[in-house]
Amino acid sequence: MINHHIRAALGGERSGTLLAEAEDAGRATQFRPRPARRVMLRDGSQVVIRQVQGADAPLLADGFARLSATSRWMRFLTPKNELSPAELRYFTDVDHHDHEALGALRRDGRGVGIARYIRHAADSRAADIAVTIVDAWQGRGLGTELLVQLSDRARQEGIHRFTALVAAENEAVAGLLRTMRASLVGREANTLEYEIPLIPSEEEDPVRDGIAYLDVLAAQLRARGWTAYISAPAGRLASLFVQDPQEDRAHGCDIIAAPGGTADDWWYWFSWAERIAPVHAPGAAADGVISALRR
Repeated sequence: MINHHIRAALGGERSGTLLAEAEDAGRATQFRPRPARRVMLRDGSQVVIRQVQGADAPLLADGFARLSATSRWMRFLTPKNELSPAELRYFTDVDHHDHEALGALRRDGRGVGIARYIRHAADSRAADIAVTIVDAWQGRGLGTELLVQLSDRARQEGIHRFTALVAAENEAVAGLLRTMRASLVGREANTLEYEIPLIPSEEEDPVRDGIAYLDVLAAQLRARGWTAYISAPAGRLASLFVQDPQEDRAHGCDIIAAPGGTADDWWYWFSWAERIAPVHAPGAAADGVISALRR
């Protein structure tokens, strides 16, 4: 996926001006990094996810070098052999408000994935996104984890929806976006444009509302150090798989969000039909899940 604003910023003659503006913004903002999170992926491998910082340019260049030509094409929608110094600066010198980036590091500190949003200039509640995973780490659920955490950060900064431009043949990213409730809103010869709501719509949609509630619970559990990811297969009820990272992979459970009796009385439920807590109390629900799994 390529970000509209990145393409415009780096494709013209204004790169020097942009870098100067980035320096000014960096001096004006007192950046306080948020705590890094250790996450266990579907195959049991672990990564640390943290906010990208200006000193991460070498990590980004190293990760780009480990992308295949196909992955580079899928990301930039054009052949690309390397990132220029201006691009490395633009991708790492972010303000964490209008431009946020989260990187995933493996145990030895090398980068294996990155996700970013850039707020729309004409709509402060919308942002373009891009997600890139090095080839050796694709298919493990890292893209989902990065996008969920990026969604959490975006909501904290007042963003209500994401947009993404994706290569038409990029089925993996299209599938990832669909798990995040993305809707196809545009189509051209070689690209598809998606929109992802981050705030539940006022129009009633039980499937989407259920996923939105699970997304909130997942954030609560991840903040406590637990593994949590959403599965939303077509034609089936969405569920949240929860696992204690201290236990083996077989030890976990599925959570759903569904009405508790009336349409406006939503609860979190264990898959064995035991109620946990109402959806307006995700913190209590997270405590209940942890307590149940550690009995």
